Amino acid sequence: MRHVFVETNWLVAIAAPNFNRPPAALELLTAAKEERIHVYLPACCIGEAKKTIRQKYQPKEADRLLSYIRWALEQKILSKETADSAREMLSTFVAQVRSELLALSETLREITNAKGVHIMHLNDAVLDMALELHFKEVELSELIALF
Repeated sequence: MRHVFVETNWLVAIAAPNFNRPPAALELLTAAKEERIHVYLPACCIGEAKKTIRQKYQPKEADRLLSYIRWALEQKILSKETADSAREMLSTFVAQVRSELLALSETLREITNAKGVHIMHLNDAVLDMALELHFKEVELSELIALF
């Protein structure tokens, strides 16, 4: 059985809005759920991931694109039909991202409660284990080769 130690970036990758989730990160979660591997995540990463996702994935770019659509329509660069389609796509995008961000706590709970995912609280035992892994010459980068 393989043991994989991950950190905040992995959690951000799989809890971000769906269109941003890298397949390799999702495969790691699937492998844990199917008990092919054990994934270990420090507890402090949950709060870090939540904050990062809420900041990084706000649909801010939609406002800029809507401004461009208005300008391009006035300049006759875009047709009315194209502008309407673009606005509809952006509206769908914003609604989807906002919906997923509202459900972020539940998404994080589902991931961290998944079979094969183990939350590590940073205590003396965990820090001692990390130290022992260094003396056994286990390279953490070798364990995360899937990601």
